[in-house]
Amino acid sequence: MSTNLKYDTLKTIFPGECSVVGEANVNNIISGPVESIRATGGSNLDISQIVSILINAAAFTDAIINIYNFLKEKDENSATVNNISINIINNPQINIELSEIKKEKIIRYIVDINRQPENI
Repeated sequence: MSTNLKYDTLKTIFPGECSVVGEANVNNIISGPVESIRATGGSNLDISQIVSILINAAAFTDAIINIYNFLKEKDENSATVNNISINIINNPQINIELSEIKKEKIIRYIVDINRQPENI
C-alpha cells in the first residue's frame, strides 16, 4: 500500500511534474535511489529540476506515511494533520526542500486518504 499511496500522492499533488517525467520515471523515483543524469543536448530535455522536486516529494511523502502509521499505532485518533505537523517540526531529520504549501498538501492528502472508509 505504501508504494501505491506514494504514487497516488505524487500524481495528485504534482500532476504536471509527473506528466513531464512520465509514469515509469515516477515509479523509479518512489522505488528508491535515483541517479540523475543531466541532458547534454539533442532530444534530451533537461528535467533535472523536476526530477529533484519529485525525489524530495517522494522522500517527504515516505516520512509522512511513517509518522502517520506511528501515530495511528499509538492512538487511532492521534494521526491528525496537526500532530503530524508537530512531529515534523520536532524532527530535524525531516528537513526536505519542498514548499510549505506542498508539504501541507501532502500531509492533508495522506490523512484524508487514510480516513476514507475503505482504508479504515
